[in-house]
Formats: sequence, C-alpha cells, structure tokens
Amino acid sequence: MWWTTPAPGIECANGLSLNNESPEGVVHMQVSTIGVDLAKNVFQVHGVDSAGKVVVSRQLRRKQVIDFFRKIPPCLVGMEACGTAHYWAREISKLGHSVRLMPTS
Repeated sequence: MWWTTPAPGIECANGLSLNNESPEGVVHMQVSTIGVDLAKNVFQVHGVDSAGKVVVSRQLRRKQVIDFFRKIPPCLVGMEACGTAHYWAREISKLGHSVRLMPTS
C-alpha cells in the first residue's frame, strides 16, 4: 500500500506544512534559496526553487536546524542580521551553503 502526501500547502497533524517533503523531512525538489527567520526557540524556514515555487515551509526547533541544512543540497540562505545570526551563518556555511546576512531596517 502506498502512502501519498497531502497536496502542497495542506497541514498535517503536527501543524507542519508539507511541500514536496518526505516524512523524514528530506526535501525532494531542488531548493535554490532559503529564508530563515531566527527566533529564541522556534525558527521559521521558507525555501523556494529556481522558478520561485515554494518547496519547503516549516518550523524548526534549535536542535533541528543543523540536521535540516545537512539534508539539503547547498543553496543560498538568507537571514536577518541579529544577535545569533553570525553563529548560525558560520554553522550553516560549514555545510556548504552560501549564507547572506541582511541588515535590519
């Protein structure tokens, strides 16, 4: 018996939005750009492909961030320059991603 994922944008029971992700959290489409909204405990990750189509949109706890970026191919990652942004930029760039920090306005 085959399991089919919900249509893009449909939320599953745990509140995460599934857009071309497997149950293990591996993104199957090519992600070209990811935006990360840093917070105290829960980060929001929004990724698009080269055509601008949303590929992944989910929340990550602090301990899940490195594992998430380890599973996806290298891409451009943008985040707002804040207190912990430099730490996360160093850790994510160690995995081969190109990280850009944007100043606050």
